[in-house]
Amino acid sequence: MMTMTTTTTTTTTTYPMHSHDPGNRLLAPSSSPSPGSLQAGGAPAPGPRWGTSELWRSLLTCSLLPCFTGIPLGMGLGSIGGVVESPRFQEIYHHPGETWAQLIVGALPLGGIIGSIAAGWLADTHGRRAGVIATASLVFFGGCTLLLPLVTKISLGVIFSARFVTGVGTGLGYSVVYTLSAELAPVAYRGRIQTLVQVFTTVGILISYFINFIVLPNYPNAWCASIGVQGLAAIPLGIFAYYGPESPRWLASAGQWGRAASVLRTLRTPDDDVWAELERIRMDD
Repeated sequence: MMTMTTTTTTTTTTYPMHSHDPGNRLLAPSSSPSPGSLQAGGAPAPGPRWGTSELWRSLLTCSLLPCFTGIPLGMGLGSIGGVVESPRFQEIYHHPGETWAQLIVGALPLGGIIGSIAAGWLADTHGRRAGVIATASLVFFGGCTLLLPLVTKISLGVIFSARFVTGVGTGLGYSVVYTLSAELAPVAYRGRIQTLVQVFTTVGILISYFINFIVLPNYPNAWCASIGVQGLAAIPLGIFAYYGPESPRWLASAGQWGRAASVLRTLRTPDDDVWAELERIRMDD
């Protein structure tokens, strides 16, 4: 009589070790519950329910980035037309003609091409947050330069250059923020979060129209405020980018799995499977 013996091999998926998680405790495989989630009898411990306040807190965090990006960039897009045609601007620069007007208007989209080209390299090499910080810095610098006519006269070339710098930041912003917003947002809300960039861009354009409507007829010497105030509007974006979360996908691609898990736990529901999402990221990479 012959006896057959069957041997079963079990394969366990593990994540790379990282200095932020020396014990590799955060990086348990997605198929296994974490040690702290088991009760004495071995049954999974009931996790906290995903309440309405927690949901709104997570969505608000993910929505701030499109808000802080869209408004200043939209203000830069919408304000310039009224400024170059304003009587005071024409008087100061001795009616420069259509060529200079078109150059100044077109400087921003021209810079946007450069920013869009550089965005992929910057976001992949130094992180998504670095791209957003660069966006806020360039828009702030360009906007503040455009405010200089409040205290001294600047040439049309300086105005063109400041608009170009702002355009580089605009191109960076639209390229990087869509990516970072998608990678931070919960999957179920990802599309809605991304559309907020366009929504708040339109809000920024509308704000610039109101500024032109109020400033240009009533305070003609403050015409530069219409195109320079976007620099001040970029300050909240810089603050959020500096203190806000990095993309968990980029952190994982850099081998920082512990930090990636920490970001996901902050922005996901307790019912979401963070480990499964990390595994999907690992498979995509």
